Amino acid sequence: MKTNIKLPILPYSVIKVKEGDIITPLSTIAEIPIKTDLIEIDIATLLHVKPHHLMKYLVKKIGESVAEGEILAQKQGLFSSVMVKSPVKGKINSIDLKKGTVVFNSDKNLGKGKLSIPVEGKVIKIIKNYLEIEITGNLIKAHKGQGSDVVGNLVSFHSHSVQLFDFDDRVAGAIILIHELNEEAAIKLEVLGLAGIITQKEQSFIKFPYCIIDEDAISKLIKMSVKKIWLRPVEKEIIILE
Repeated sequence: MKTNIKLPILPYSVIKVKEGDIITPLSTIAEIPIKTDLIEIDIATLLHVKPHHLMKYLVKKIGESVAEGEILAQKQGLFSSVMVKSPVKGKINSIDLKKGTVVFNSDKNLGKGKLSIPVEGKVIKIIKNYLEIEITGNLIKAHKGQGSDVVGNLVSFHSHSVQLFDFDDRVAGAIILIHELNEEAAIKLEVLGLAGIITQKEQSFIKFPYCIIDEDAISKLIKMSVKKIWLRPVEKEIIILE
């Protein structure tokens, strides 16, 4: 069965495909610039001053831009001068006088990330913030989801009462289908290397990528003898691949 999915595209990404292209898991759909986020510099320690005295040595204020190599702070002595320079280009975000640090947003580009999908498909439509791609698979919509996309074999636990000893090496790298999960079981599953969860009930202790579906959807998945799925929590989608 053919299914169309929407693949979100981050701002400033460079799309490397065009409408009509056939793509594979090895295809680069888009290149995404990777940048650092916040950088904290312990200026008080570098200048050998007390944290609450930091302001008198700063040459930049909150909100000001700084270039790579530009002076952030300076301590002038009788015979010498100590300077702290910015390691990257960015903007001053905050100043902590308790720690003696300056935090700023960095504009440093760390290279490019590649966007791809784990299956073959065809590019149907390219819009500003997403691509529509046709793939082979059945789609089940979830009510809610959280976490990153994962692909894995589906291991189903039909019973409403699953015991801790029911979980074994089968779940390593897999996605489990289970009615409900307790915290003790979640800890064991993490140790075993579980990839994701499809369940009926949301639990705050679930740290894996997950999708929440109803009883009918669970029954449907069990009856279909599904082997492999693509879990897309943010898009609230479960795609049956095999």
